[in-house]
Amino acid sequence: MDTQMEKLLAAQERALQQKNEADRKAKQAKKQIEDLKRKRRTQRLIVRGAILEKFIPDAETLSDDDVSALLSGLLNKLGNYGRSESSLCLVVVIRPASGLVFS
Repeated sequence: MDTQMEKLLAAQERALQQKNEADRKAKQAKKQIEDLKRKRRTQRLIVRGAILEKFIPDAETLSDDDVSALLSGLLNKLGNYGRSESSLCLVVVIRPASGLVFS
């Protein structure tokens, strides 16, 4: 009877070790997924920031608030005309002392 009990206890211990190993691997995979998502987001932000700086004159002189106002104004103008409008003309004047003006 003791032999059967020992076998069952050993099987229980192996199952517990396997469960712990599976939990560790799942936790490790979750961390890798989070790291990959963070790296992809960082790359996306860098690329999109570079694209914005390509089209915004003197972007390095603008504050974060100025860039936010610029994008907000552009999107509001696009909302008024519709995004598929091909004849959209938007003039943006950047005045450091008084801010951004959209016309």
